[in-house]
Amino acid sequence: MANGEELVTVEVVGVRQHVAADELVVLLFDPASSLVVPILVGPAEASAIATVQAGVVPPRPMTHDLICSLLEACGTQLMRVEITSLIGGCSTPSWSCRTALGSTRVRPTGSLSRSGRRVRSCARL
Repeated sequence: MANGEELVTVEVVGVRQHVAADELVVLLFDPASSLVVPILVGPAEASAIATVQAGVVPPRPMTHDLICSLLEACGTQLMRVEITSLIGGCSTPSWSCRTALGSTRVRPTGSLSRSGRRVRSCARL
């Protein structure tokens, strides 16, 4: 991370609807500090994250499953997903990937939902 800041490993607690503001949020929990950080997400991302957490396997791969399969087929290993900034509850995510040719960082939209089943088990968020 920039400025020598340390990464904080968090767990995805779940998706909630903020009733007063009528917004969907993903709750990220930092077990070391017992803090919960809400991240605003859209309905599609909220649905994808909730589906993964519920253990539901749809009949066809969801977008995040397809991306994980493509990364694997290309010999790319997803190392971690980082939230590089939070502005007004909106996150700017970044993926760190490793290939046979070296490492790279990418910033796809919706990294939280796209990270999917495999990424949650092999990468820090």
